[in-house]
Amino acid sequence: MATEFYSIKKLASTNVQYLIPYGMRGNGKSYSARDEVYDRFKDETHKFHGKFVYLRRWQDDIKSKEVEKYFDKKQFKKQFPDADGIVSQSNEIWTYVNLKNGKKQKIEHIGYYCALNEAERYKSWVFEDVKTIIYEEFITDKTYLDNEPSKLMHLVSTILRHEIGQVILIGNTVSQINPYFEYWGITEDVLKMKKGEIKLFSFHNLNDLQIDEVVELAVEYCQRIDIKNNMFFGQVAKQITSGDWETKE
Repeated sequence: MATEFYSIKKLASTNVQYLIPYGMRGNGKSYSARDEVYDRFKDETHKFHGKFVYLRRWQDDIKSKEVEKYFDKKQFKKQFPDADGIVSQSNEIWTYVNLKNGKKQKIEHIGYYCALNEAERYKSWVFEDVKTIIYEEFITDKTYLDNEPSKLMHLVSTILRHEIGQVILIGNTVSQINPYFEYWGITEDVLKMKKGEIKLFSFHNLNDLQIDEVVELAVEYCQRIDIKNNMFFGQVAKQITSGDWETKE
């Protein structure tokens, strides 16, 4: 029986501004998110039709080869049959075809790539036609940026400007200590979620005209997939094989 990997479709159907799928590593979260942005780029009838931004925390994580490795998968060939691959240069992601002389010819500009720790340098940039931002590994057991949730909000405003878009924050259950959940005040609610559950959170802001503006988050604790591997033990074992939160002494 084939393993049923995670699909972001149900979470995305909530149509809220922020989507947060989190759970075990290797369950298909990133794969499904790529499928989603490819679909949106192709489907002009989609609410969030347009280009995307691939976001990571550190500049070292978005070197050209790393970006191309992340996106240039077999699934890309299904969505872009006329292209030979993806090339990333100067913070832009393009599809390309191979020429007879061995060079690559760019075809379509489908997205951008950025690092959150470099957010200041993007303030004067224009991100044309972007409707979706994917932030990979927003949960970490290493180091967060100072005031990181605030930095993300500012970068989202830079990228989307006056447009309505969607931010997908993909996380693994590596550490319950998370400045994002604390910043939004949802830590206790998230930690009580069961696998497969989707929970909606609403945040109210009064604008200058005293009009109530609502921002919504949809959080999904992704269902586990079967891993037929007995190589893991100790405290980390359940996180790898079941998606339980990893805890440390």
